[in-house]
Amino acid sequence: MNDWIEHFRVAAYGLAVSNVWRGHGSALFVELGRLTPTTRRDGTSARAEGEVGLMVEWSWRIEDARSIVCGSWSGEGLWKPTFARLVGQRVDTISTFGRLPEV
Repeated sequence: MNDWIEHFRVAAYGLAVSNVWRGHGSALFVELGRLTPTTRRDGTSARAEGEVGLMVEWSWRIEDARSIVCGSWSGEGLWKPTFARLVGQRVDTISTFGRLPEV
């Protein structure tokens, strides 16, 4: 598994966040890099896909320099403005473990 995570980290490094959206429930989708239009099987337009995509079903969180801004457990009213703040930001690292102390 570590090789897969490292491969993802290398592929995502330096790419801009192109889109962040909520899937079913609290699933979080993050599209990185140039967006490419996609089409459903029935021919209708679907959500554009990035060069690299990330999906986290549960549990996720978004942090700033000092705190957790929002997460899958927080009020949904925080999600959309926080997602908007991510768009245009570049990936400088990816970690499967947080830096904030936890119990």
